[in-house]
Amino acid sequence: MMYFITNLHSYMQVEVLESAWKTFSDDLNEAENLDQIRSIQVKFIENILEKSLLSPSRLEIYKQITKIFND
Repeated sequence: MMYFITNLHSYMQVEVLESAWKTFSDDLNEAENLDQIRSIQVKFIENILEKSLLSPSRLEIYKQITKIFND
């Protein structure tokens, strides 16, 4: 179980947050107006939700992981 938790944590940290932050930061540096900044922020949040299994399209995977932690 510890192996699973460690890998899940690493995935969330590296694959989800760090990669999303890099993309967000790069896009933000190229933004020219407030509308672009808002669009970049929305894309950043959607990207994190999708990769962290919290979006509606990943609901079944989220349920399985929740079940693992609850059992």
